Amino acid sequence: MSWRTISGDAASRWCSGGPHVTLIPEDAAPHADAIVTGYAEDSWPQLLRDFANGQLQARYNQAPGLDLANRPFPRRDLLPGSHFLTNNVFEATRGCVHSCDFCVVPAAWGRKPLQKPVADVVADIRQHGARKLIFVDLNLVADRGYALRLFTALIPLKLQWYGLATVLLADDLELLGLAARSGCKGLLMGLESISPQNLRENHKGFNSPEKYVQVVERLHEHGIALQGCFVFGLDQDEPDVFLKTAEFAVAAKIDLPRFAVVTPFPNTALYKRLLAENRILTRNWELYDGQHVVFQPQKMSIQELQQGIEVAWKHAYSFRSMARRIRHSPAPWPVKLGTNLGYRFYAHNLSRFYNCDWIIGRAPAGQEIPAAEPPALAASSHHG
Repeated sequence: MSWRTISGDAASRWCSGGPHVTLIPEDAAPHADAIVTGYAEDSWPQLLRDFANGQLQARYNQAPGLDLANRPFPRRDLLPGSHFLTNNVFEATRGCVHSCDFCVVPAAWGRKPLQKPVADVVADIRQHGARKLIFVDLNLVADRGYALRLFTALIPLKLQWYGLATVLLADDLELLGLAARSGCKGLLMGLESISPQNLRENHKGFNSPEKYVQVVERLHEHGIALQGCFVFGLDQDEPDVFLKTAEFAVAAKIDLPRFAVVTPFPNTALYKRLLAENRILTRNWELYDGQHVVFQPQKMSIQELQQGIEVAWKHAYSFRSMARRIRHSPAPWPVKLGTNLGYRFYAHNLSRFYNCDWIIGRAPAGQEIPAAEPPALAASSHHG
């Protein structure tokens, strides 16, 4: 949830928007004068106009028929540069065509992606003067035709760029080659699990663990590094899954493995199923961060899941494991060494980062968010 203050002559008002508000607007509405659901290119300006005219409404929904074409370019120069690693962040598309059970995207925004005209994306990059950049698109290759046009248009810019894609890119050698020619140097992919049954049960059956090694090899052949993300706590996971997954990530030579606790975000298909099975432990949304266990796992205890993730991190980022992976990475040595050492530090300090407030300095050093409520307590909070 993101909060914005609008200051007027009479009083300060709070407005709320973001994924949480879009997923469960009825939960956010009592805490704000106005909420904004969905994408806000049109509804946020309308809110500002209404506020200026003293006609603020309680809720603003995404405008029907939203079009991303011919929008003003972001004023990145207004951002305090010292607060960001980079402001060379761009977006070509929004949304995803897939319907993975644990993903907030289909629940919040549906499965119909939105696209900016390729010419608009290129013009934005040119006017900003970016040479190294990040695409924040959730699945840049979801529409093959669009991706082909975009990558072709990026080639003359001589960029280095990083983004997100699905493993399906590795099956399309033409598109993969074009991505590499356009300047792609690294991709984040949700590998999620080494269990095919886990993937099928969560509607991500297009991932094939037996092909993960080939995915890594093909990306590396094209000079592209992989940040491979796994989640723990799916129904087929047992207590040995943590070390098995970390060992697999090392053997597969994944450049940067990442591990998280699967999180049933509100109103996702996963949340609805676990709620129906009476397995949701708490509705303290502050714990829904990919690090805390907020549901009862099927084949292990809460403690085994909470502690097991640390096993995976520490194995994947032991010096021995890093040495096995890092020499195969196509990333420049300063980059791959720096990122691996950074993740090693994270792996050995997980408890310090289990509170999201460490980023903005709101939580005292060493203070953690409490563990998930026990089931009996959680049950009473559902009605309170």
